[in-house]
Amino acid sequence: MSKRKLILIRHGEINSNLKKIYSGRSNEPLNARGIKQSKLLAKKLSIFKISTILTSPLKRALMTANEIKKTQDCALIVSEYFNELKMGPWEGKSEKEIKENFHEEWRLWNNFPSKLQLKERETLGMLKERVNKGLSKFINKTESSECLCIVSHVAILRLIILQIEKKSLNLYRKINVLNAKPYVFNLDDLKL
Repeated sequence: MSKRKLILIRHGEINSNLKKIYSGRSNEPLNARGIKQSKLLAKKLSIFKISTILTSPLKRALMTANEIKKTQDCALIVSEYFNELKMGPWEGKSEKEIKENFHEEWRLWNNFPSKLQLKERETLGMLKERVNKGLSKFINKTESSECLCIVSHVAILRLIILQIEKKSLNLYRKINVLNAKPYVFNLDDLKL
């Protein structure tokens, strides 16, 4: 029986997380707490044999992935497949600003997120397609006793968790994903 694991990690904390700002594709680095979180995370993960770390190209994810890489003898691959959701007009705005300026869209996002469509913004369906293309390139390369680690953003990790749990994309906003906390699954439970 395969013991392959999938470890999902949201990058360490950034200042936008504290301010409830959709940082989107900004290249914001980890803050001091995020750096500390990443170092502690790397120590926790030393019990796993990680074969590959897949990471978003954004600085906050790369910084987190590099801390893990320091404690593992593994490949680190930067991939656009695991980049943050394209936020379009919500990029860099706070939740408060979005509630005030996109009232109907905000309501839809909180109740039926898979139905939200905004110009220059990825839908959850588009994001799922992108992430699955990336996953399909790496899942079969992970040996039976190894772990595949993905360091990315809340949107990507929520989608993967929903797929593993075979749940609707409309439950997207119900999945809580904390900064620098490992979420460990059996890799064979992920069906693309």
